[in-house]
Amino acid sequence: MALRVSSGRAVGVRGRIVVAVGVVVLALASACAQTETGQPSAGPSADATTSSAAETTETTETRPLAPPVDDQRDARNAAACDLLPPAQVQQLGLNPASRAEQSLPKPFTAGCFWSSTDSAWSVGFGFDTATKGLSTLYEARANYGYFEPRTIDGRPAVDAQTVVDTDDCYTYVGVADTQTLYINVDNSPLLAKDPLTPACERVDEIVKMIIGNLPPLK
Repeated sequence: MALRVSSGRAVGVRGRIVVAVGVVVLALASACAQTETGQPSAGPSADATTSSAAETTETTETRPLAPPVDDQRDARNAAACDLLPPAQVQQLGLNPASRAEQSLPKPFTAGCFWSSTDSAWSVGFGFDTATKGLSTLYEARANYGYFEPRTIDGRPAVDAQTVVDTDDCYTYVGVADTQTLYINVDNSPLLAKDPLTPACERVDEIVKMIIGNLPPLK
């Protein structure tokens, strides 16, 4: 894919999305206390007592760190590229021809990418349906330079970046208590004829559409 210019930077947009999710995967590894080359470890010391381990297990399993999701939806069988129908793609100003499935690292499922009709902004998203939802992200919050909990349409969410870039928005949204939507909007002001909607504002609009297209969790 050709490189795009964003705020004076040469950027491979799809590559940025993969890298961003890769950061989360490292964070998940840390939260799960797995030590691998190049990955931080948050595991207990070898002389930790049984009672401390039991207390940690109880805290992790019975007291989720993230707020609960009231309206739980199910993304386990969702194909990301099928979740925005043509009418919504056009409503958002996305180019239907730019749709492309995107490989994301585990635990995320295959994601999807679109760019706008003027190539001034893009969006990519995928799902984690295999861990503990937003609580997994909360456990790894120390890995982020910016970690801002908020809500989107009454749903718990977090904007998280290792280094803040105001032209990008990396957001994690509670689909269910054990399922998370990852979404990235990347603005490229140098390619825009008119001022762009702030990236995180655009995320909110797209999230509402995506979640609305998912079935209730049964």
